[in-house]
Amino acid sequence: MPRVGKCRSVRLNSWPVVDRERWLAARKPVSLFSTKPQRRHWKEISWVGVQGGYGFWLAWLQDNGILEEVNSPAARTNEARLEAYITYMQSLDLADFTVAGRVGDVGRALSVMEPDVDTSWIELGASRLHAGATPAKDIRNVVRPAVDLVDLGFALMKSTGDAGPKGGSYSSLRFRDGLLVAFLIHCPLRRRNLESLELDRHLYKEEGVWRINIPAEETKTGKAIRCAWPLALVDELETYLAGHRQVLLNCGTHAEDTDKLWVSRQGRAMSAFAIYQAITD
Repeated sequence: MPRVGKCRSVRLNSWPVVDRERWLAARKPVSLFSTKPQRRHWKEISWVGVQGGYGFWLAWLQDNGILEEVNSPAARTNEARLEAYITYMQSLDLADFTVAGRVGDVGRALSVMEPDVDTSWIELGASRLHAGATPAKDIRNVVRPAVDLVDLGFALMKSTGDAGPKGGSYSSLRFRDGLLVAFLIHCPLRRRNLESLELDRHLYKEEGVWRINIPAEETKTGKAIRCAWPLALVDELETYLAGHRQVLLNCGTHAEDTDKLWVSRQGRAMSAFAIYQAITD
């Protein structure tokens, strides 16, 4: 089971049979002529998020010996258990907004798995938790000035020296991370869109200009993202593509052929979490 932060989340293939079957059924399109309630119109990222959040709930039930796999998802969910779940998450010092989100995920998951059951009371509780939440950190002590981060990005890229791609995989890693940091300051994409950038699909050169084009169906807001690659980073992008990216693709024993822009030292496309680690480290 994957661990995220201080908790673990049960993967879909390890859910109780009844939960897994109802979740998968909820994801199937409903006929226009069906009398069943229409499923929620969520984007893929929302389905994935709720699935993970519900997995945390299942893990807590399992750890406390009350998963009761033969029961329906709603039958094993009540106010007392949710309050105990909240107390448990708070004991781990999880952020208030995280606690509210995970409670909300329980309600959202149940609403699609058992649409005939009233789950509004769960989402009401989650909304109240969210309304009373306070930031875990003072953002003024966390956020760095944009100019400092741009300088950091260029410093990382310049640290490869004259050797460039010939400096080896660690040199190419520093260049990639520097380009990532500097690019995000100029073009703050969501992590999932940043991860999914593909050459010749989302990023391509047209009439001498590098352009970014992310279709509406791939964004959280449902609006397409169209812009030019930051002019200040064009030379660095071309340097990365001409050498550093290929160095990384040739690394590791699990190298793969990928069109993704961001490549790991294992020679594979970087995951959203790997990008997060590269930036925060």
